[in-house]
Amino acid sequence: MAIFSTLWNNYPMEEQDDLFNNVLGGGWPDLIGNPAYENTCTIRLSITLNRSGFKVPASLGQKDGGLKDKNGDNIIIRVPTGEELVQSLFGDSYWGESRQPGTPIDMSDVPSETGILIYRVHATDAAGHIDLWNHNDCRRDCHSRFAISSYQIALWKLA
Repeated sequence: MAIFSTLWNNYPMEEQDDLFNNVLGGGWPDLIGNPAYENTCTIRLSITLNRSGFKVPASLGQKDGGLKDKNGDNIIIRVPTGEELVQSLFGDSYWGESRQPGTPIDMSDVPSETGILIYRVHATDAAGHIDLWNHNDCRRDCHSRFAISSYQIALWKLA
């Protein structure tokens, strides 16, 4: 099976409560309602990669607080750490665009490919958004507020 299809099929679509209670387990339910954990995109990427055989290394898990899921797999929570992981696994981005924060983005500017899409945003706790990109839409949510606030967008093409 192709890498992208594997990631797509292993992506957790549960709402935050179910994700924290049933998928992550452990002490995660205590974080429901904590604003620092409201953005779950990098957590979801961690789960996706771990389920797909691309285990999050302990060094990156430690960088984001040493959090683990109920299976003992490392979980990362911040977009810059997620981007570091994506680069270590898949190399440099295939496409990228710098932009003026606060301006609307036309998602048709993003190549009609499959892969991992990352928005870089200043002054947010998670520092952006990360999601799977399937030709013209994200797996979970393209987060228009992050798109509008982003200063850069990048795509890692995966077949």
